[in-house]
Amino acid sequence: MSVEALELFYEKIQEDDVLEAKAAEALGRTLGDVVALARLQGFEFSEDELMAALSKHAIGGSMELSDTDLDLVAGGTASQAIMPGSRKEMVRRS
Repeated sequence: MSVEALELFYEKIQEDDVLEAKAAEALGRTLGDVVALARLQGFEFSEDELMAALSKHAIGGSMELSDTDLDLVAGGTASQAIMPGSRKEMVRRS
């Protein structure tokens, strides 16, 4: 089930700082890069499923988008994206 795979990939990212950095870098480029990274880790889901999950998190979550997040969504660039809910995100918001 691909939604389950996406959730498991997200959990793995939160536990692994190196993978989190790679995922953030990939997210700064394209959703396809995130899907490809996940596939290398053994997780299968589509770009559409990833977009739906990111949208759901942004809309349903209690966090507001930062300027960096807005730049990424709007097609801008950022030197380092932070995955929502990650340890770095929580430290950044404290």
